[in-house]
Amino acid sequence: MNQALDTSKGSLVQRFLYWNKVASQQFDRLFGIPWVSIRNEERQVIESLLSPGAVVADVGGGKKPFFPSGDPRIHEYVGIDIDLDELQRAPTGSYDAISACDISRPDVDLTGKFDLIICNNTLEHVLDAEQGIAGLQSMLKPGGRCFLAVPCRLAPFALLNRWMPERLKQLVLFSLIPEKRGDGFVAHYDKATPSGFRSIIESLGAKLFYEKRFYWSSYFTIFLPAYIVWRALTGLARLVSPDYCERFHMTFERSSDI
Repeated sequence: MNQALDTSKGSLVQRFLYWNKVASQQFDRLFGIPWVSIRNEERQVIESLLSPGAVVADVGGGKKPFFPSGDPRIHEYVGIDIDLDELQRAPTGSYDAISACDISRPDVDLTGKFDLIICNNTLEHVLDAEQGIAGLQSMLKPGGRCFLAVPCRLAPFALLNRWMPERLKQLVLFSLIPEKRGDGFVAHYDKATPSGFRSIIESLGAKLFYEKRFYWSSYFTIFLPAYIVWRALTGLARLVSPDYCERFHMTFERSSDI
């Protein structure tokens, strides 16, 4: 009986969250604000960077690799994460090889190895963003490219992430957004703004050739009143800070002169 009650309660919560997401989407439609599939945008950019026979690194993908196993376009697919357990939890056969290392100090045998590096939602967890990006660049072949997807440190959820105690943050996050279970790693957001990362990339002598900002986040869609407040705050943020966004994508290329 208790189990049935718990299931019913869980179902009620899930319905509540679902209808709040629907209401949040309708709120945006009312004001002509389009919902963009950030994941689709990300995939399109990465697919455009992938050439046949490429050696590819998935940095920080861990248990959730970006490419499915056996992609015929990829010669070698290497999973890189600071946590070996995360890599070992990936579906069997996901990676051709794995390397548990800190990208701020990557293993020597990774130097100049990759045609393409995907670094998705990882650099916000690095203590020193400049060292992290320099480490990524060192792993690229001359002319190799690196795709970055990074949450902005000025986004409201990033501010909450830094201010809330870790245990409380994870309790709230996993309770309200169950699909986030297994995430929730400590984030620092060092220099994590478009201008901050652009400055680092340029200072390293790399070529930045793609940048896109996103002004939407799913975090507050679970409760319409919070979503409306978030929309108001982010509207003000765009007026106050030219660097504000919720997340941004960048792609840079390692110069052959480095």
